[in-house]
This record gives sequence, structure tokens and C-alpha cells, in this order.
Amino acid sequence: MPPNTVSTHTVSEQYKSLYQQFYSEQDLEWRSLSATQKFENIKTLSARVPHRSVLEIGAGDGSISQLMCDAQFCVELEAIDIAESGVELIKARELPSFVSAQVFDGVTLPYEDQRFDLVILSHVVEHLEHPRQLLYEAARVGRAVFIEVPLEDTRALKPKYVPDHIGHINVYSPRSIRHLIQTCGMTIQREHVHPASLRVHRHTSGSRGIIKYLTKRVALTYAPQLAPSLFTYHGAYLARPEIGST
Repeated sequence: MPPNTVSTHTVSEQYKSLYQQFYSEQDLEWRSLSATQKFENIKTLSARVPHRSVLEIGAGDGSISQLMCDAQFCVELEAIDIAESGVELIKARELPSFVSAQVFDGVTLPYEDQRFDLVILSHVVEHLEHPRQLLYEAARVGRAVFIEVPLEDTRALKPKYVPDHIGHINVYSPRSIRHLIQTCGMTIQREHVHPASLRVHRHTSGSRGIIKYLTKRVALTYAPQLAPSLFTYHGAYLARPEIGST
């Protein structure tokens, strides 16, 4: 379906229910540590594009929004999510008055064309039932789009999908996420593949996390094409909508 066509897709009640619980149950320390690295990637990749006005899609509990406000990264910030529980947590942070947060249907963004300098989907696309629909919308309302996903399409991926509380229903490799972005009417301008931070690895795996982190760093340095097929990394991409695609 091309951009600007009204979508008839909706997010199922199953996934709405999952994310209503997700933000109240998930490890708050892990989320905070992860948000720090995600925001660093946003800053680095978007340094060369305007970001006065920003929309964060799938803002969750507002961890990244908080960091953007603290760093005065932008002047106007909108946060949007499918889960009312997440939006309530964002509002409870009492962020500056220029920040607003609202619930949306997970498919259609309630903004006019090119409303924002930068649209952010950080660790969102892997959760989407209809990823192309939302990426089309992101390209419509933003002049630049930042996307980050875990690269979980590795040799360790189980042949059968088993639902869990995390809600990752799409898996990507560096090639497949680039293909998805490019076929949604965007051109990738900058990209960065990296492991989760050492602090995240230590938090999730203790002392073993140090070994895991160093192994991934070494593998990526000396075998950058092979490493993402062996270990899970994160892929971050800064893209621009192509002229005439929205």
C-alpha cells in the first residue's frame, strides 16, 4: 500500500494488552541503561540533520524522552504510544511543558505532512504487526527518520516462534532492515551496527556479560560481515524520505 492511502489495519487487542502490562512490569534499571545508549545513537546519527521538532513513536515510559529533554536535544517534542499505561508514565515524569504525550492506534499518526524535523522509532519496529504502514507514516510526517532495531536474525534463532513477554514478532538482519527501510520510500544516510553497552551486558548477565560484550566487539571489528549472523547486535539507521514518496 502506498503512502497517503488510508489504512484499514489495526493493532490487535492481544498486543495492546501485552504492552499495557509491559511498562509496569519491565526492569526499570535495564530500561534506563538501554535508554542511555539509544539516546547516544540518536544524537550521533542525527547530528547533521535539523532536530528542533521531534516525534518519538513507541515512546514507552518516556525514558528516551526524558534524556532528550534533559539534554535540550530539541525544542518541540511529541511522544506517542499504543499503551495508555506508557503514556501515563510519561506524563508522570512532569517533563517540560513543550512536551506532549498521547495514545494512538499504532498505525496512523495524527499529524500533518512533514510536521517534524526528526521522527524516532527506537526499538519499535520489531514489535509492529504492520511495520510498513507505520514506516510509511513516519516518512510522511518527518523530514528525517531514525530507526533502531535489535538484529536477531542470527544462527541462534529458533526455527519455531514462541510468544514471550518481550513482544518481538519481527526479526531482522542488517540486510533485511535496510531493505525494509529502503522499500518504504526512504534513503539511508547514516548507519551504525553495535552491541548493547557493557553496562547493559553486566546488568543482564553479571560477570559473564563482560565476556559476551568483548566477544561481540572483537567479532564485529575483525569480521563485520559475519559477526551479525553469529551474535545479536543493534542496528541504528538515519533515513530521509525520498522526494515524491509521500
